[in-house]
Amino acid sequence: MAMLKSIFLLTFAAASALAQTQPAPGGCTTNSFTIPSWASGNASIPLVCDGDECKSSNPVDLVKGSLSEPVAITPAYAEGPPGHKNPGCGALSKTPKWTLGTIIFINETGDGSTAIQSQSIQFQVINEATGHVVGCLNYFLAGPGEDPRLQINCGGGTDRKSRYNIRTDAVFYPRSWKFEINETWYCDDVDSAKPTESTTTYCQADSVPVQGQALSETALAPYSIEDPIPTVDGCTISSVVSPSWVLSNFEVDKSTSDDVSSAAISFNLRLNTQNSLFDFPVFVYHDDVKLGDAETWYPGSFGAGEQPLAPKTCSFRYDGKTQEVAIKTDWVCIDIDPEHP
Repeated sequence: MAMLKSIFLLTFAAASALAQTQPAPGGCTTNSFTIPSWASGNASIPLVCDGDECKSSNPVDLVKGSLSEPVAITPAYAEGPPGHKNPGCGALSKTPKWTLGTIIFINETGDGSTAIQSQSIQFQVINEATGHVVGCLNYFLAGPGEDPRLQINCGGGTDRKSRYNIRTDAVFYPRSWKFEINETWYCDDVDSAKPTESTTTYCQADSVPVQGQALSETALAPYSIEDPIPTVDGCTISSVVSPSWVLSNFEVDKSTSDDVSSAAISFNLRLNTQNSLFDFPVFVYHDDVKLGDAETWYPGSFGAGEQPLAPKTCSFRYDGKTQEVAIKTDWVCIDIDPEHP
């Protein structure tokens, strides 16, 4: 039985349609609609073959794609936690090591008037597996002979878009000069389909470098380290999947004209989306609407010097007899790519 490995280039495209009917709050009505979607991508997949029969060597294969219709969207994958693809990350995590560097201890005796007595400790923790560096710092006051267990604050650069981030805790004993390092980090340097979390790793030492002991290793979902954190729908997604508007403060003002058959009409309009760049509604008005004319579309004006994006243009018609208003809008979304709205 021969086992052969080869690389297979996969491309994919998908077309689908979505039909949805919007609810009708306040007596407003909307229609069902369909959305054709088209996406494509490619990936190299390792194959294991037995004769003419081949299958992927991974339990799950990832193909990163881009949506081309109805709008062009390429997912922004996260960079992931620092060092997760460092060569040897997974292997070195079996016997973790850190280096404590740039250790600075300050003992401020104080003078009883302009300066108070205090001590401070600061140092860097460098993880051998990931190469990640965090800085640790804390202020404290320990009397002679005391050796309290002091929690030290540590922080380092992480990717806010990532669902996984390195967590580092440190403890310092000022009299015995011992340190404890507690850190969680992630590796997928060998196979992104099999990422691991080296979680809660502990060590104690009174010198540098520091040898640690791995307490646990957890398998994560395939390819999940660089998955972006799910977010609520913004302008683009809401506009494509479920476009709707919130209408408020509708007003018919007949006092602007001697002709009672005309009126100024104004209202507030806001795109109904969960994550809006602008939380305030847009004021729309037209100062000469014929109340008996239900067929004419009137261009809406905005506030002085105001040019909103949602809506960018707005027109409406109003039936004075039935008190029904119809609205047409064009709007622009910049939440995904501001340079290409």
